[in-house]
Amino acid sequence: GVKRVLPVEKGAIQKMGKALVAAADLKAGAVLDHANVAAKSPGGDGLPPAEIDNVLGRKLKRDLKADELIALSDLENA
Repeated sequence: GVKRVLPVEKGAIQKMGKALVAAADLKAGAVLDHANVAAKSPGGDGLPPAEIDNVLGRKLKRDLKADELIALSDLENA
């Protein structure tokens, strides 16, 4: 069968899930790599760690503060 998130599980997933964040203050134009990207919880609406390959090697369009969520819209096209 297909695994689906039940409505009762959504709060726990957001609380315990992880998301990709800036590991330090980063300037626009910085190239993301393992040293400046971290996975932290709670994940909220951020990119899940499974998206790391879509993030590494891409440049930031804007400055990010340490621990700020990384969104695909923050990245230049590959």
